[in-house]
This record gives sequence, C-alpha cells and structure tokens, in this order.
Amino acid sequence: MTMSHFFKNIFFVIANLFHRGLGDRASILMYHSIDTNEAFFSVTKKSFEQQIEYLVSQKVVFLRLPELIRRICAHESVAGCVCVTFDDGYKDNYMNAYPILKKFNIPSAIFLTTGTIGGALSLKSGISLPMLSLGEIREMRDSGLVEFFPHSVTHVKYNKDNLEKCVNEAHVSKQYVEQLFGEPVLVYAYPSGRLDSFFIEAVKKDGYIAAVTVEEGLVRLGDNLFTLKRNPVDSLTTMVQFKGKVSRSIITYLWLKNILK
Repeated sequence: MTMSHFFKNIFFVIANLFHRGLGDRASILMYHSIDTNEAFFSVTKKSFEQQIEYLVSQKVVFLRLPELIRRICAHESVAGCVCVTFDDGYKDNYMNAYPILKKFNIPSAIFLTTGTIGGALSLKSGISLPMLSLGEIREMRDSGLVEFFPHSVTHVKYNKDNLEKCVNEAHVSKQYVEQLFGEPVLVYAYPSGRLDSFFIEAVKKDGYIAAVTVEEGLVRLGDNLFTLKRNPVDSLTTMVQFKGKVSRSIITYLWLKNILK
C-alpha cells in the first residue's frame, strides 16, 4: 500500500463517521473485471460479493440505469439509489459477477465493446482477458437482471487525431446492440471516459439520451445526462473506500482532492 493510498484510507475512515448514506443523491458504480488476475481494474469475486452484501445491508435502492435517467429527466427523487455497471464485457462478468447478482436480485448494466464479443481484449500491460460470448449475453439479458449498452467497437480512446473514428464507433456499436436485441439503445459509455463538447454533440445527434463517464462523484437531479459521473471500483478499492463511494464522503474527498492539487 502506497503512502497516498494509506492516507486515502484514513480519510474515508474519518469521513464515513460523519457521512452516512447518499442523502438526496445516487451513486453509479463502475466495475470492469470480476476475477483474480493482474489487471488493475479487477475486483475479486469475494470482494465483489462483500460489496454487494454491504449495499444490501444498507438498504440502498438498486435502480436500473435507464430508470435513474428517467427519474432525473422527470425530476423525481434519486435519493439513496445505486446503479451497478460494468465496462467492456469480460467473460468473468458472466462467470463470477452474474451468480452474485442473481443471488441478491440486483439489476445491472454492461457496456459492451462490441468488436471483442466472443474474443479477447488485450491490455497495455500485456494481459489478455476473454470476453463475453453472444450466448452468455443473451442468457443474462433474458434473466431480466442485466441490460446491455454500447461502449464503442474497439475501445478506441478519443483524441483530436481520431475524432471521426470515435464518433463512428459510437454509432456502429449502437446499431449492433440495437440489432442484437431489436429495440432502441439510448445510453453510451465513453471509452476511457474521454470526451469533449464535440463528442457529446455527436453522441446526442446519434440518438442517445444519456452517457456515462469515469469521473468520480454522485448523481443528482439537474445533472447533465451526457456527463453522468461514476465511481470506479478496482483492485485498490478497500472496503472503507467503497463505503465512501456510496455515501456523501466522496463529495468531501473530491473537494479536498481539488484543493490539494
């Protein structure tokens, strides 16, 4: 554990004493792989189950992501609500996360990198992780617990040199998921959370009504639907930090982090 990670833990131990619950806000959690591997964004199956058990014990309101978006649009309360999301579409979402979601009857959303379905995704670290198959995707969706949305075709990172490619992948991945399930797809996840006003406008024009980022924080009424914050949960997220991500502690943490920049 690094020194900064140690002090982050200490902060949340103290902050969590004063901030219990989400108040009038909601937390969108962002997972990737649920497995024991060397990817930094992975969470072990044991830790994932402990985190879900904690949320259940706190009696949070688990919402489907489209329902959270509907409530924001309708100016209805999102107080104490949590959405569980996964990025990329790793096979371990089916092998390890799905049984836990079924056990506790927790709805979730998986953002698919559509060009990797049935294959593998190679990370910069050299790790190659297997991805969901079409059969696994259909089984999870048919359960009524898991919804699927686009996350580009190849997980291309948005920058000034590949604007057209990124916009095209947002469109093509949307078409793919819509054809797969035979219904409109309205939510997008920006690959690596990279975006600007140009990309936001392109996503809007493509028929999406909302999009999620990787920026930490809570969601409240009045938020921009195309820059919805999510709280990442990864291999470095301790239980005390996790509790902070589903309470108003995260607001204080981000305020302090900004002050200390």
